[in-house]
Amino acid sequence: FFQAEDGIRDYKVTGVQTCALPISNDPLPVSAPESPIAIDIETTGLTASDTITCVCVASHVHDWAWTAEHWADEDGWAVARDAIAGHLDRASLIYAYNGASFDIPFLQRHFAYSNAQVGAWMRKLVDPLYAARALLGLGACPKLDDVLALNGLPRKTARGQDAPRMATEGRWDELVDYCRHDTRMTLELFRNGSIHWTQGVRYTLVGLFKVQDRKSTRLNSSHLVIS
Repeated sequence: FFQAEDGIRDYKVTGVQTCALPISNDPLPVSAPESPIAIDIETTGLTASDTITCVCVASHVHDWAWTAEHWADEDGWAVARDAIAGHLDRASLIYAYNGASFDIPFLQRHFAYSNAQVGAWMRKLVDPLYAARALLGLGACPKLDDVLALNGLPRKTARGQDAPRMATEGRWDELVDYCRHDTRMTLELFRNGSIHWTQGVRYTLVGLFKVQDRKSTRLNSSHLVIS
């Protein structure tokens, strides 16, 4: 169980317009099945005073995206807040790269989600970066772009530091495409239940294992394993 930090209760946010990818009149279908999803967010910066500019959620069937392009009223903000929470509530697993330390706490601050709700998300969060930091040290943690390349997947379409400028310049379609690509690739990483982390290290849904002399040694009992 990973407990997120307490949300900032007086954080003021003024609305959000939602859009679905593919286009849909209902960004959260009532009949949506419980299945693994991936989530990624983009922000104006890394501090508690910064705001979210884009949220993308992907399942193996659909993509959804919400941007700050028309965040102008509290009704719109509430629609996005409830839709995003609905996806996270329904998901059987939540895949996120650095989600435990960044995406989920940032969402909690921005949308004022309760600790109880966030705690439920954390319990089904699969975040290899979170586990690797504790087991291997920060220096052994590759960037998402490097992990994608190591696993034969398309690399990121831009750099993380480019995202705030996309929002500032009103390049919303480009921002959504960038965020959506990262979300889809994060989901794709776990399609087979195992990813190559670094040389001699494999991350699985069972744990983190280290491979030496053709033998796999389990390092811990969490989602992260070295092999």
